[in-house]
Amino acid sequence: MTQRRGLFITLDGPSGVGKSTTIEALRTEMIERGIVVRQTVEPSTSKLGVFTRENANSIHGHALACLVMADPVRAHRARDQAVAQGW
Repeated sequence: MTQRRGLFITLDGPSGVGKSTTIEALRTEMIERGIVVRQTVEPSTSKLGVFTRENANSIHGHALACLVMADPVRAHRARDQAVAQGW
């Protein structure tokens, strides 16, 4: 029998559609069911991620795409650490 190691759930969408509300409801439900939850955010909470988030409405096109793509390195490291720990 294969042991189930976990789930990787992502939620994406434009501003103001209820992502944070949905994530919190899902997180609460999973914890109540005894499921361990590790929550991340992109852009991350790094300096680059914070800058990107704060300026996302004023930076457009390739400049915004480059900022968004540069930040996941930190998030991917966190994910890789979680996988290595058996999440």
